[in-house]
Amino acid sequence: MIRLIHCMKRREDVSIEAFRKFWNSAEFNELIDRAMGYALTIEVKKNLTLDIELNQLLREERNAKPAFDGILEVVWQSGSDLSVLLDDPDFQRLTQELQAVQQPFVDFIESRRFFTEYNDASS
Repeated sequence: MIRLIHCMKRREDVSIEAFRKFWNSAEFNELIDRAMGYALTIEVKKNLTLDIELNQLLREERNAKPAFDGILEVVWQSGSDLSVLLDDPDFQRLTQELQAVQQPFVDFIESRRFFTEYNDASS
């Protein structure tokens, strides 16, 4: 399986509360549902980083940068399922729409996106 990990960092001018409101908004959820349904994904997960003291301690232990604010994980059965989308104009429009909705809240330069090989350890 192939997995896209999108680690999102909120813009500096966006509060944690505003980012969370965007992340949980019906508009963002509906766009993700549309794009992922179209993309024939087998799993989509949205995670928000907890704003808790323990996360601050973990960061300080390694003098690390602040954590990402949200992580979107998308899983496909195979790379061929994903490669079909690259030239699809409808899917390109959906991804542009997603980017436009994210732009007021997400710092694209500080965010990261990458593909991984996904092996379910429970199977």
